[in-house]
Amino acid sequence: MAAERLQTASRQELEVRLTDLLGLRIRSHFPQPDQRHAGLWVDAVFTRVAQSVKRGDTFALSIACDLSLLDPLVSVGKLNKSNFARSLRKNHRLLMPAQRSRVIDATFRLLALPFCPRELEDYVKLVKKFPNHEYADQAQNCVVMDSKSKRLLDDLLLTAAKQVKSGEVN
Repeated sequence: MAAERLQTASRQELEVRLTDLLGLRIRSHFPQPDQRHAGLWVDAVFTRVAQSVKRGDTFALSIACDLSLLDPLVSVGKLNKSNFARSLRKNHRLLMPAQRSRVIDATFRLLALPFCPRELEDYVKLVKKFPNHEYADQAQNCVVMDSKSKRLLDDLLLTAAKQVKSGEVN
Protein backbone atom coordinates (compact mmCIF):
# COMPACT_ATOMS: atom_id res chain seq x y z
CA MET A 1 0.00 0.00 0.00
CA ALA A 2 2.86 2.40 0.74
CA ALA A 3 4.06 2.34 -2.83
CA GLU A 4 0.72 3.55 -4.18
CA ARG A 5 0.62 7.21 -5.12
CA LEU A 6 -1.43 9.41 -2.84
CA GLN A 7 -2.82 11.50 -5.68
CA THR A 8 -5.29 8.78 -6.73
CA ALA A 9 -6.69 8.22 -3.24
CA SER A 10 -9.91 9.49 -1.73
CA ARG A 11 -9.80 11.84 1.26
CA GLN A 12 -10.46 8.95 3.69
CA GLU A 13 -7.85 6.73 2.01
CA LEU A 14 -5.31 9.54 2.29
CA GLU A 15 -5.86 9.83 6.01
CA VAL A 16 -5.36 6.09 6.47
CA ARG A 17 -2.28 5.94 4.20
CA LEU A 18 -0.57 8.93 5.79
CA THR A 19 -1.22 7.53 9.26
CA ASP A 20 0.13 4.12 8.17
CA LEU A 21 3.24 5.69 6.63
CA LEU A 22 4.02 8.32 9.25
CA GLY A 23 2.32 7.13 12.42
CA LEU A 24 -0.14 8.90 14.65
CA ARG A 25 2.10 11.98 14.91
CA ILE A 26 0.79 13.14 11.50
CA ARG A 27 -2.76 13.41 12.85
CA SER A 28 -1.94 16.61 14.73
CA HIS A 29 -1.36 18.23 11.33
CA PHE A 30 -4.71 17.26 9.85
CA PRO A 31 -6.59 20.45 8.94
CA GLN A 32 -9.35 21.83 11.11
CA PRO A 33 -11.99 22.43 9.93
CA ASP A 34 -11.82 19.36 7.76
CA GLN A 35 -11.31 19.65 4.00
CA ARG A 36 -13.28 17.16 1.90
CA HIS A 37 -11.37 17.50 -1.38
CA ALA A 38 -8.51 14.98 -1.27
CA GLY A 39 -5.94 17.13 -3.07
CA LEU A 40 -6.66 20.22 -1.01
CA TRP A 41 -6.71 18.17 2.19
CA VAL A 42 -3.28 16.60 1.66
CA ASP A 43 -1.84 19.98 0.64
CA ALA A 44 -3.24 21.49 3.85
CA VAL A 45 -1.62 18.69 5.89
CA PHE A 46 1.79 19.24 4.28
CA THR A 47 1.49 23.02 4.62
CA ARG A 48 0.79 22.61 8.34
CA VAL A 49 3.82 20.30 8.67
CA ALA A 50 6.07 22.87 6.96
CA GLN A 51 4.74 25.66 9.20
CA SER A 52 5.38 23.53 12.29
CA VAL A 53 8.93 22.80 11.10
CA LYS A 54 9.54 26.54 10.77
CA ARG A 55 8.44 26.95 14.40
CA GLY A 56 10.94 24.27 15.47
CA ASP A 57 8.44 21.49 16.24
CA THR A 58 10.59 18.35 16.57
CA PHE A 59 7.72 16.01 15.64
CA ALA A 60 7.19 17.99 12.43
CA LEU A 61 10.95 17.87 11.77
CA SER A 62 10.84 14.08 11.92
CA ILE A 63 7.79 13.97 9.63
CA ALA A 64 9.50 16.20 7.05
CA CYS A 65 12.63 14.02 7.17
CA ASP A 66 10.55 10.87 6.75
CA LEU A 67 8.65 12.38 3.83
CA SER A 68 11.93 13.19 2.08
CA LEU A 69 12.79 9.50 2.31
CA LEU A 70 9.37 8.21 1.28
CA ASP A 71 9.31 10.28 -1.87
CA PRO A 72 8.82 9.08 -4.65
CA LEU A 73 6.65 6.47 -2.91
CA VAL A 74 4.47 9.29 -1.67
CA SER A 75 3.44 11.95 -4.16
CA VAL A 76 4.04 15.00 -1.99
CA GLY A 77 4.34 17.63 -4.71
CA LYS A 78 7.40 19.63 -5.67
CA LEU A 79 6.28 22.79 -3.88
CA ASN A 80 5.62 20.91 -0.65
CA LYS A 81 9.00 19.17 -0.88
CA SER A 82 10.72 22.52 -1.45
CA ASN A 83 8.83 24.00 1.50
CA PHE A 84 9.95 21.10 3.71
CA ALA A 85 13.58 21.58 2.69
CA ARG A 86 13.47 25.35 3.25
CA SER A 87 11.79 24.89 6.63
CA LEU A 88 14.32 22.26 7.66
CA ARG A 89 17.17 24.54 6.58
CA LYS A 90 15.93 27.24 8.97
CA ASN A 91 16.07 24.74 11.85
CA HIS A 92 18.88 22.46 10.68
CA ARG A 93 20.55 22.58 14.09
CA LEU A 94 17.56 20.77 15.59
CA LEU A 95 18.02 17.74 13.32
CA MET A 96 19.47 14.64 14.91
CA PRO A 97 22.36 12.89 13.10
CA ALA A 98 20.05 10.07 11.94
CA GLN A 99 17.61 12.62 10.51
CA ARG A 100 20.43 14.44 8.72
CA SER A 101 21.57 11.11 7.32
CA ARG A 102 18.10 10.41 5.91
CA VAL A 103 17.96 13.86 4.29
CA ILE A 104 21.45 13.39 2.85
CA ASP A 105 20.50 9.98 1.40
CA ALA A 106 17.35 11.42 -0.16
CA THR A 107 19.33 14.34 -1.63
CA PHE A 108 21.89 12.07 -3.27
CA ARG A 109 19.11 9.84 -4.58
CA LEU A 110 17.62 12.95 -6.24
CA LEU A 111 21.04 14.00 -7.59
CA ALA A 112 21.39 10.63 -9.34
CA LEU A 113 18.11 10.98 -11.26
CA PRO A 114 18.33 11.54 -15.04
CA PHE A 115 16.62 14.93 -14.50
CA CYS A 116 16.89 17.64 -11.87
CA PRO A 117 13.75 17.86 -9.72
CA ARG A 118 12.76 21.36 -8.60
CA GLU A 119 13.13 20.56 -4.91
CA LEU A 120 16.73 19.37 -5.35
CA GLU A 121 18.09 22.93 -5.13
CA ASP A 122 16.46 23.36 -1.73
CA TYR A 123 17.70 19.99 -0.47
CA VAL A 124 21.27 20.78 -1.59
CA LYS A 125 21.09 24.11 0.28
CA LEU A 126 19.94 22.19 3.35
CA VAL A 127 22.72 19.58 3.11
CA LYS A 128 25.32 22.36 2.80
CA LYS A 129 24.33 23.37 6.36
CA PHE A 130 25.40 19.96 7.69
CA PRO A 131 28.93 19.05 8.77
CA ASN A 132 30.88 18.14 5.63
CA HIS A 133 32.05 14.78 6.98
CA GLU A 134 28.40 13.63 6.92
CA TYR A 135 28.06 14.01 3.15
CA ALA A 136 31.54 14.39 1.62
CA ASP A 137 32.03 10.69 0.74
CA GLN A 138 28.65 10.45 -0.96
CA ALA A 139 29.35 13.68 -2.83
CA GLN A 140 32.70 12.36 -4.08
CA ASN A 141 31.12 9.12 -5.29
CA CYS A 142 27.89 10.55 -6.72
CA VAL A 143 27.31 10.10 -10.45
CA VAL A 144 24.96 12.65 -11.98
CA MET A 145 23.34 12.58 -15.41
CA ASP A 146 21.87 16.08 -15.60
CA SER A 147 23.80 19.33 -16.12
CA LYS A 148 21.87 21.20 -13.42
CA SER A 149 22.39 18.33 -10.97
CA LYS A 150 26.10 18.42 -11.86
CA ARG A 151 26.21 22.14 -11.01
CA LEU A 152 24.47 21.50 -7.69
CA LEU A 153 26.85 18.63 -6.87
CA ASP A 154 29.86 20.82 -7.72
CA ASP A 155 28.48 23.49 -5.40
CA LEU A 156 28.09 20.91 -2.63
CA LEU A 157 31.67 19.68 -3.16
CA LEU A 158 32.97 23.25 -3.08
CA THR A 159 31.15 23.93 0.19
CA ALA A 160 32.61 20.74 1.71
CA ALA A 161 36.12 21.74 0.60
CA LYS A 162 35.69 25.23 2.07
CA GLN A 163 34.53 23.74 5.38
CA VAL A 164 37.60 21.50 5.49
CA LYS A 165 39.94 24.36 4.60
CA SER A 166 38.52 26.72 7.21
CA GLY A 167 38.03 24.01 9.84
CA GLU A 168 34.38 25.03 10.01
CA VAL A 169 31.85 22.64 11.44
CA ASN A 170 28.16 23.57 11.36
